Formats: sequence, structure tokens, C-alpha cells
Amino acid sequence: MMHGREWDGIDPTGWLWSEKFHGCRVEWDGSVFWTREGNIVDAPTWFTAGLPKHQRLAIEIYGGYGRWSAALDAVQHGRFDESITAMIFDHPTGTGGKMERLSQIQHRCQHAEIIEHHRVASQKHLLA
Repeated sequence: MMHGREWDGIDPTGWLWSEKFHGCRVEWDGSVFWTREGNIVDAPTWFTAGLPKHQRLAIEIYGGYGRWSAALDAVQHGRFDESITAMIFDHPTGTGGKMERLSQIQHRCQHAEIIEHHRVASQKHLLA
């Protein structure tokens, strides 16, 4: 799984940006969630129902603003509730650039949402 990196001041025009969600990073392999450490997340079937089979997704398990501990509880202990969301931010096995890959999973289910990405118009735009 990729990590973000700090912006080092180079021209960001054309880059993509999205909101940073304070949750727990996992990967969906088409049947289960995996943590960066290689642990399987014990997610209930009601939560994973509707996620695409046989497709990898990069996901942030998110509990809502100010609820990082709820996301951590879900990932570490399988304590999922209706407030937990799977925030999809990439489809790494898709083809093309990130926007093309995300368009290939026009997939929605009750507990998943594709994170909206925006193209940076200039350095001033990024800093704003």
C-alpha cells in the first residue's frame, strides 16, 4: 500500500488532491480487508456486502469526524457499527491514471463511498 508524502515545493499543477480522512488504511482484495501489517480485518458480511468481488480497492475505514478510535476498534477488534464507512480512494488493479481507475468502480454500496478527488490548478490553488 502506498503512503502519502510531504509536498516539497515543486509545481503541483495537475496533481490530484482529496480530503484526508482520519481512519485506518486497509486493502480490499475482493473478499476480505487486509491491514498494512498483513492482518485480516474481521469485518461483518453486512458491512462488506456489495463491495466488488475479485477487485482490489485501497480503502480508509472511517468512523466520522473526531471518531478515529471507532475506526481503530473496527479494524483491530471487528467492532463495526452503522457509523463506520469504507472510504474508497483507489482501485490499484484498474487501468489508466487514478481518475480513470476510480471511474471503473462506479460502485456504491450502503457502507462504502468513493472519495472525491480534485485536480490542482496551481500552487496558489493548492495552498488555498
